[in-house]
Amino acid sequence: MEKEGRAGTAPQPVSGILSFEQYLERLDNWPPDKVRSRLFGLFPDEVDQKLFPPEWLDLAQRLGAKLRTIDTADLSGESFALGIDVAQGGGDLTVWCVVGRFGVCHVLAKPTPNTAEIAGQTLRLMRKFSIRNSAVAFDAGGGGKQIADMLRDRGYIAIADVEFGGAARAPEEYKNKRAELYGELRKALEPTAALRRLVDLEPAAWRAKNLHCLSLPPDDSLLRQDLAVLPLLRDCEGRLRLPPKDAGRKTSGRREPCVRELLDGRSPDRGDALALAFYAWNNLREIESLETIDRPLVW
Repeated sequence: MEKEGRAGTAPQPVSGILSFEQYLERLDNWPPDKVRSRLFGLFPDEVDQKLFPPEWLDLAQRLGAKLRTIDTADLSGESFALGIDVAQGGGDLTVWCVVGRFGVCHVLAKPTPNTAEIAGQTLRLMRKFSIRNSAVAFDAGGGGKQIADMLRDRGYIAIADVEFGGAARAPEEYKNKRAELYGELRKALEPTAALRRLVDLEPAAWRAKNLHCLSLPPDDSLLRQDLAVLPLLRDCEGRLRLPPKDAGRKTSGRREPCVRELLDGRSPDRGDALALAFYAWNNLREIESLETIDRPLVW
Protein backbone atom coordinates (compact mmCIF):
# COMPACT_ATOMS: atom_id res chain seq x y z
CA MET A 1 0.00 0.00 0.00
CA GLU A 2 2.83 2.40 0.84
CA LYS A 3 4.66 1.63 -2.41
CA GLU A 4 1.52 2.20 -4.48
CA GLY A 5 0.59 5.37 -2.59
CA ARG A 6 -2.72 3.91 -1.42
CA ALA A 7 -4.34 5.59 1.57
CA GLY A 8 -6.43 3.97 4.24
CA THR A 9 -6.05 1.49 7.05
CA ALA A 10 -3.93 -1.59 6.51
CA PRO A 11 -6.01 -4.77 6.19
CA GLN A 12 -6.34 -6.96 9.25
CA PRO A 13 -3.79 -9.82 9.18
CA VAL A 14 -4.64 -13.43 9.74
CA SER A 15 -4.82 -14.23 13.46
CA GLY A 16 -1.31 -14.91 14.80
CA ILE A 17 0.49 -12.98 12.03
CA LEU A 18 2.19 -9.70 12.90
CA SER A 19 0.74 -6.44 11.71
CA PHE A 20 3.05 -4.21 9.67
CA GLU A 21 3.39 -1.87 12.67
CA GLN A 22 4.38 -4.76 14.95
CA TYR A 23 6.91 -5.96 12.37
CA LEU A 24 8.53 -2.51 12.15
CA GLU A 25 8.63 -2.18 15.94
CA ARG A 26 10.41 -5.53 16.35
CA LEU A 27 12.77 -4.80 13.44
CA ASP A 28 13.78 -1.55 15.13
CA ASN A 29 14.14 -2.80 18.70
CA TRP A 30 14.97 -6.51 18.71
CA PRO A 31 18.64 -7.62 18.80
CA PRO A 32 20.02 -9.08 15.53
CA ASP A 33 19.94 -12.72 16.66
CA LYS A 34 16.25 -12.47 17.53
CA VAL A 35 15.45 -10.64 14.27
CA ARG A 36 17.29 -13.31 12.28
CA SER A 37 15.64 -16.35 13.85
CA ARG A 38 12.21 -15.13 14.99
CA LEU A 39 11.38 -12.33 12.56
CA PHE A 40 13.07 -13.52 9.35
CA GLY A 41 12.84 -17.27 10.09
CA LEU A 42 16.52 -17.92 9.29
CA PHE A 43 18.86 -20.41 10.92
CA PRO A 44 20.94 -19.07 13.83
CA ASP A 45 24.43 -17.79 13.08
CA GLU A 46 27.46 -17.19 15.31
CA VAL A 47 25.29 -15.22 17.72
CA ASP A 48 24.07 -18.57 19.04
CA GLN A 49 27.63 -19.89 19.45
CA LYS A 50 29.38 -17.03 21.29
CA LEU A 51 28.36 -15.25 24.47
CA PHE A 52 29.69 -12.03 22.90
CA PRO A 53 29.67 -12.36 19.08
CA PRO A 54 32.35 -10.43 17.14
CA GLU A 55 29.88 -8.01 15.54
CA TRP A 56 28.54 -7.06 18.99
CA LEU A 57 32.04 -6.26 20.22
CA ASP A 58 32.80 -4.40 16.98
CA LEU A 59 29.84 -2.07 17.59
CA ALA A 60 30.74 -1.55 21.25
CA GLN A 61 34.29 -0.57 20.29
CA ARG A 62 33.03 1.69 17.48
CA LEU A 63 30.91 3.47 20.08
CA GLY A 64 33.99 3.75 22.29
CA ALA A 65 35.92 5.34 19.41
CA LYS A 66 33.00 7.70 18.73
CA LEU A 67 32.89 8.84 22.35
CA ARG A 68 36.58 9.74 22.26
CA THR A 69 35.71 12.38 19.67
CA ILE A 70 33.02 13.89 21.91
CA ASP A 71 33.78 16.07 24.94
CA THR A 72 31.74 14.40 27.68
CA ALA A 73 33.94 15.65 30.53
CA ASP A 74 31.77 18.70 31.22
CA LEU A 75 28.47 16.82 31.41
CA SER A 76 27.03 17.55 34.86
CA GLY A 77 25.51 15.04 37.23
CA GLU A 78 27.30 11.97 35.86
CA SER A 79 27.56 8.83 37.98
CA PHE A 80 30.16 6.08 37.80
CA ALA A 81 30.70 2.58 39.19
CA LEU A 82 33.89 0.63 39.89
CA GLY A 83 34.66 -3.07 39.60
CA ILE A 84 37.87 -4.63 40.97
CA ASP A 85 39.17 -8.09 40.08
CA VAL A 86 41.97 -8.88 42.54
CA ALA A 87 44.99 -10.85 41.29
CA GLN A 88 45.06 -14.42 42.56
CA GLY A 89 48.84 -14.78 42.27
CA GLY A 90 51.30 -15.83 39.60
CA GLY A 91 51.13 -13.64 36.52
CA ASP A 92 47.59 -12.42 37.21
CA LEU A 93 46.91 -8.69 37.39
CA THR A 94 44.61 -6.68 39.60
CA VAL A 95 42.24 -4.75 37.34
CA TRP A 96 40.09 -1.71 38.14
CA CYS A 97 37.31 -0.91 35.65
CA VAL A 98 35.20 2.27 35.78
CA VAL A 99 31.82 2.29 34.03
CA GLY A 100 29.43 5.20 33.44
CA ARG A 101 26.27 5.67 31.41
CA PHE A 102 28.36 5.66 28.21
CA GLY A 103 30.14 2.42 29.13
CA VAL A 104 33.79 1.78 30.02
CA CYS A 105 35.67 5.02 30.65
CA HIS A 106 38.79 3.81 32.49
CA VAL A 107 40.70 0.53 32.89
CA LEU A 108 43.80 0.09 35.08
CA ALA A 109 45.66 -3.24 35.19
CA LYS A 110 48.81 -3.85 37.23
CA PRO A 111 50.60 -6.50 39.32
CA THR A 112 49.96 -6.07 43.04
CA PRO A 113 52.34 -8.24 45.07
CA ASN A 114 51.66 -5.84 47.96
CA THR A 115 47.91 -6.24 48.37
CA ALA A 116 47.75 -3.19 50.66
CA GLU A 117 48.22 -1.12 47.52
CA ILE A 118 44.85 -2.28 46.17
CA ALA A 119 42.82 -0.45 48.81
CA GLY A 120 44.73 2.78 48.22
CA GLN A 121 44.32 2.63 44.44
CA THR A 122 40.61 1.91 44.86
CA LEU A 123 40.16 5.01 47.03
CA ARG A 124 42.08 7.16 44.54
CA LEU A 125 39.78 6.10 41.71
CA MET A 126 36.70 6.64 43.89
CA ARG A 127 37.84 10.20 44.56
CA LYS A 128 38.82 10.87 40.93
CA PHE A 129 35.43 9.82 39.53
CA SER A 130 33.34 10.76 42.61
CA ILE A 131 32.19 7.15 43.00
CA ARG A 132 29.89 6.30 45.88
CA ASN A 133 30.99 3.33 47.97
CA SER A 134 27.64 1.68 47.14
CA ALA A 135 28.83 1.62 43.50
CA VAL A 136 32.03 -0.38 44.16
CA ALA A 137 32.23 -4.17 43.79
CA PHE A 138 35.15 -6.56 44.44
CA ASP A 139 35.52 -10.16 43.34
CA ALA A 140 35.40 -11.93 46.71
CA GLY A 141 38.01 -14.47 45.61
CA GLY A 142 41.77 -13.95 45.57
CA GLY A 143 41.69 -11.80 48.70
CA GLY A 144 39.05 -9.41 47.39
CA LYS A 145 36.77 -9.99 50.36
CA GLN A 146 39.55 -9.14 52.80
CA ILE A 147 40.27 -5.86 51.00
CA ALA A 148 36.57 -5.02 50.90
CA ASP A 149 36.39 -5.77 54.64
CA MET A 150 39.34 -3.44 55.21
CA LEU A 151 37.60 -0.60 53.36
CA ARG A 152 34.30 -1.25 55.15
CA ASP A 153 36.15 -1.01 58.47
CA ARG A 154 37.37 2.42 57.33
CA GLY A 155 33.80 3.63 56.87
CA TYR A 156 33.01 2.60 53.29
CA ILE A 157 30.31 0.28 54.54
CA ALA A 158 28.34 -0.17 51.31
CA ILE A 159 31.23 -1.61 49.26
CA ALA A 160 30.23 -5.04 47.92
CA ASP A 161 32.20 -8.23 47.48
CA VAL A 162 30.72 -10.69 45.00
CA GLU A 163 31.10 -14.45 45.29
CA PHE A 164 31.25 -15.62 41.67
CA GLY A 165 30.24 -19.15 42.64
CA GLY A 166 27.30 -17.92 44.71
CA ALA A 167 23.61 -18.05 43.88
CA ALA A 168 22.23 -15.85 41.11
CA ARG A 169 19.50 -13.32 41.78
CA ALA A 170 17.58 -14.98 38.92
CA PRO A 171 18.34 -18.70 39.52
CA GLU A 172 15.85 -19.79 36.86
CA GLU A 173 17.92 -17.95 34.22
CA TYR A 174 21.53 -18.27 35.44
CA LYS A 175 23.42 -21.17 36.98
CA ASN A 176 25.44 -19.00 39.38
CA LYS A 177 26.41 -15.41 40.11
CA ARG A 178 29.27 -15.30 37.60
CA ALA A 179 26.97 -16.47 34.81
CA GLU A 180 24.47 -13.81 35.87
CA LEU A 181 27.05 -11.00 35.79
CA TYR A 182 28.18 -11.97 32.30
CA GLY A 183 24.62 -12.67 31.14
CA GLU A 184 23.49 -9.17 32.11
CA LEU A 185 26.57 -7.79 30.36
CA ARG A 186 25.53 -9.71 27.23
CA LYS A 187 22.07 -8.14 27.31
CA ALA A 188 23.57 -4.64 27.50
CA LEU A 189 25.82 -5.34 24.48
CA GLU A 190 23.04 -6.66 22.22
CA PRO A 191 23.10 -4.29 19.22
CA THR A 192 19.55 -3.12 18.58
CA ALA A 193 18.85 -0.81 15.64
CA ALA A 194 18.55 2.08 18.09
CA LEU A 195 22.01 1.30 19.44
CA ARG A 196 23.48 1.16 15.93
CA ARG A 197 22.18 4.67 15.25
CA LEU A 198 24.28 6.07 18.10
CA VAL A 199 27.42 5.74 15.95
CA ASP A 200 26.13 8.49 13.64
CA LEU A 201 24.62 10.66 16.40
CA GLU A 202 25.62 14.32 16.43
CA PRO A 203 27.81 15.36 19.41
CA ALA A 204 25.16 17.63 20.91
CA ALA A 205 22.64 14.76 21.02
CA TRP A 206 24.82 12.80 23.45
CA ARG A 207 23.77 15.25 26.17
CA ALA A 208 20.30 13.71 26.34
CA LYS A 209 19.84 12.45 29.90
CA ASN A 210 18.03 9.27 28.83
CA LEU A 211 20.86 8.17 26.54
CA HIS A 212 22.85 5.09 27.64
CA CYS A 213 25.19 2.67 25.94
CA LEU A 214 27.82 0.13 26.95
CA SER A 215 30.82 1.14 24.86
CA LEU A 216 34.19 -0.63 25.07
CA PRO A 217 37.66 0.93 24.66
CA PRO A 218 38.58 0.66 20.96
CA ASP A 219 42.23 -0.11 21.74
CA ASP A 220 41.90 -2.61 24.60
CA SER A 221 42.46 -5.90 22.78
CA LEU A 222 42.84 -7.91 26.01
CA LEU A 223 39.42 -6.82 27.33
CA ARG A 224 37.87 -7.73 23.99
CA GLN A 225 39.61 -11.12 24.00
CA ASP A 226 38.37 -11.86 27.54
CA LEU A 227 34.82 -11.48 26.23
CA ALA A 228 35.29 -12.90 22.72
CA VAL A 229 36.51 -16.36 23.77
CA LEU A 230 33.47 -17.19 25.90
CA PRO A 231 31.07 -19.71 24.33
CA LEU A 232 27.32 -19.50 24.80
CA LEU A 233 26.48 -22.47 27.03
CA ARG A 234 23.36 -23.77 28.78
CA ASP A 235 22.96 -26.37 31.50
CA CYS A 236 20.39 -29.18 31.47
CA GLU A 237 17.78 -26.76 32.84
CA GLY A 238 18.38 -24.22 30.09
CA ARG A 239 20.19 -21.76 32.36
CA LEU A 240 23.15 -19.76 31.15
CA ARG A 241 26.47 -21.10 32.41
CA LEU A 242 30.14 -20.30 31.82
CA PRO A 243 33.14 -22.59 31.32
CA PRO A 244 35.15 -23.10 34.52
CA LYS A 245 37.65 -20.32 35.05
CA ASP A 246 40.62 -22.42 36.13
CA ALA A 247 40.08 -26.16 36.12
CA GLY A 248 38.47 -27.97 33.20
CA ARG A 249 35.95 -30.69 34.01
CA LYS A 250 34.80 -33.72 32.07
CA THR A 251 31.54 -33.41 30.15
CA SER A 252 30.19 -36.54 28.40
CA GLY A 253 33.59 -38.18 28.70
CA ARG A 254 35.49 -35.12 27.46
CA ARG A 255 37.22 -32.44 29.49
CA GLU A 256 35.69 -29.02 29.02
CA PRO A 257 38.32 -26.30 28.36
CA CYS A 258 38.58 -23.72 31.12
CA VAL A 259 38.71 -19.99 30.44
CA ARG A 260 42.47 -19.86 31.13
CA GLU A 261 43.01 -22.41 28.38
CA LEU A 262 40.83 -20.42 26.00
CA LEU A 263 43.04 -17.41 26.79
CA ASP A 264 46.33 -19.35 26.40
CA GLY A 265 47.00 -19.44 30.13
CA ARG A 266 45.94 -15.88 30.95
CA SER A 267 43.28 -15.02 33.55
CA PRO A 268 40.22 -13.03 32.33
CA ASP A 269 41.06 -10.18 34.73
CA ARG A 270 39.69 -7.38 32.55
CA GLY A 271 36.48 -9.21 31.66
CA ASP A 272 35.77 -10.01 35.31
CA ALA A 273 36.46 -6.40 36.36
CA LEU A 274 34.04 -5.14 33.67
CA ALA A 275 31.35 -7.63 34.76
CA LEU A 276 31.76 -6.44 38.36
CA ALA A 277 31.67 -2.76 37.34
CA PHE A 278 28.49 -3.28 35.33
CA TYR A 279 26.95 -5.14 38.29
CA ALA A 280 27.85 -2.18 40.53
CA TRP A 281 26.46 0.23 37.93
CA ASN A 282 23.11 -1.58 37.90
CA ASN A 283 23.02 -1.44 41.70
CA LEU A 284 23.73 2.29 41.53
CA ARG A 285 20.90 2.83 39.05
CA GLU A 286 18.49 1.06 41.41
CA ILE A 287 19.58 3.30 44.28
CA GLU A 288 19.32 6.46 42.18
CA SER A 289 15.90 5.46 40.85
CA LEU A 290 14.67 5.27 44.45
CA GLU A 291 16.23 8.64 45.28
CA THR A 292 14.91 10.39 42.13
CA ILE A 293 11.92 8.52 40.76
CA ASP A 294 11.49 10.74 37.68
CA ARG A 295 15.10 10.43 36.50
CA PRO A 296 15.34 8.39 33.26
CA LEU A 297 17.51 5.35 33.98
CA VAL A 298 16.46 2.81 31.36
CA TRP A 299 19.02 1.27 29.01
